[in-house]
Parts: sequence; structure tokens; C-alpha cells
Amino acid sequence: MSKAIIRVSLLSVLWIPLAFGQGESEKLLKEALGDDQVSGDWVYEDIEAGYAKARKTGKPLLVSFR
Repeated sequence: MSKAIIRVSLLSVLWIPLAFGQGESEKLLKEALGDDQVSGDWVYEDIEAGYAKARKTGKPLLVSFR
């Protein structure tokens, strides 16, 4: 019984972003985190630009999946 509950929970968590669409869930996440403004040398939502900047500066890349 508990395995079934875990499976349903995981499926529902994975389904929520699909139901709201990428833009809406991203907007809600940014509002919840208070992450609306980019400041400093951070690169948001562009992994290729992050890789390029890391290569150019010789610094490591920190990727946060939220």
C-alpha cells in the first residue's frame, strides 16, 4: 500500500509542471523564491551562456536545479 502511495505522489509531483506549462510554473517559482531580479555576474536560464562564461573566465560552473 505504501509503495502505491509513493508512486502516486511522485507521478503527481512530476505532472504538476506539465499541467501549468513551463512559463506559469517558472513564474510561480520565481515569485516564491523572490528571484525576480538578476544581479551581479549570474547567468539565469541559459546553460550554454553559463558554459561559455566559465570557459572564458576559467572558473568552475555552479548549476542549481530548482
